[in-house]
Amino acid sequence: MVVARSNLSEAAGEVMQRYWHDAFPPLDSPGTLARWLVATHTGDAMAHPFGGDRGASTLTTVLCVVALGVLVRRRQGALLLLLLAPAALNFIAAAMHRYPYGGHIRLAMHLAPVVCLLAGLGAAASLERGFRRWPRRTPTMVALGLLAALGVGSMVRDIARPARSENDQRARGFARWFWTAKAFDAELVCVKTDLRLPFARSICLEGDEAIYLCNQRIYSPRHARREPARLDRVSAERPLRCAWFRVPWLPVDEAAVSQWLAEMQADYRLVAREKYPQPVFNKRGVQSLNTLELFEFVPRGGDPHAAGADYTSAGTRSR
Repeated sequence: MVVARSNLSEAAGEVMQRYWHDAFPPLDSPGTLARWLVATHTGDAMAHPFGGDRGASTLTTVLCVVALGVLVRRRQGALLLLLLAPAALNFIAAAMHRYPYGGHIRLAMHLAPVVCLLAGLGAAASLERGFRRWPRRTPTMVALGLLAALGVGSMVRDIARPARSENDQRARGFARWFWTAKAFDAELVCVKTDLRLPFARSICLEGDEAIYLCNQRIYSPRHARREPARLDRVSAERPLRCAWFRVPWLPVDEAAVSQWLAEMQADYRLVAREKYPQPVFNKRGVQSLNTLELFEFVPRGGDPHAAGADYTSAGTRSR
């Protein structure tokens, strides 16, 4: 995360700067900045109670503008300052490339209360003006009806489409297969949650890694039961498989990886090393390419042909 850049390696900080490039205001020309402001304030950052990028949050933005007009007309300057200060500070931080402004709704959650308050005030003012010739209770009833329709509609949408993200669907489908199939004839462990190896630790839990660990807890029968790994059951017929989820921009101590593999060679033979690409897509293509790496070991001293072939440094199997 850009805001915690001091806790990241230099390389990871540079990656995040490029990753959130579009969430930093372009200060090179007024026209470019104006277009960026319109796109940002009608996009994900304003998606309350619904909306999205490419102008999908325009209605919320319009209601917020109406609310600002109401507050200006009432000369409530102190309240205006209180409501707009968080966004103003966020914008200054974004101009300094310290924290993104907009970009994704989860990065603008600190603005959600302000957006909801302004949108509510704007909606109330619009309804009151639109139904001023109607009975006094009409605007209230219309507002309650719209809120109820919004809640019911959201529930129907979530039932019809439980996973809104195709990336999440793919990750869930892979986890369902992986944590069952790869544990069927082996002792399958995670280098982070089971072995707690140094090179698998991270300062903060990255989003894709959090999804991986969540799916692990759900779809790995052993992890779901919170049972420890049974390394005493490892044999030539039942190898040890170590899963390592790698996020490309998180720093990795390659020396620690090599040391772990060397230490494992004292008691085990590395018979296979597989990599499963875990691409994450956005509307422009591949956003990031994570990897699930699987190391397969068998104890030394057993039948060398029972569990397959030795693993060579070139990454191929040999017999």
